[in-house]
Amino acid sequence: MTDSSESADREQARSDEYSVELIRGFRELVTLRYVEVDRVVLLEGELVEDWRSVAVFRADLRSWQPPHDVPELSEPQRDVILNRMRTALAWQGMRLEVDEDRVFPLPFNPDALT
Repeated sequence: MTDSSESADREQARSDEYSVELIRGFRELVTLRYVEVDRVVLLEGELVEDWRSVAVFRADLRSWQPPHDVPELSEPQRDVILNRMRTALAWQGMRLEVDEDRVFPLPFNPDALT
């Protein structure tokens, strides 16, 4: 893997098969951009533990970006993508923490708004 950091807000790791880019957003919010050939997956996350770990929800990893968004990702595809993201982040001295329990979509709870 080769690091080709473009700016302070983007960190990227690449192999011949795929690339993973960490795009920093507002405060602790980040997007992991995974590219494999001509397909792209975006996964929103949050920096935790002194910004050395990225926490994500497995259920948020649903499909490739258009025009490759149908069908949804299979469980084995999710496993491969998450493992590659984990490897790329580890190469940069970071960890990927995956919450397996969240179910998508979350049910709407109007009481939570008050």
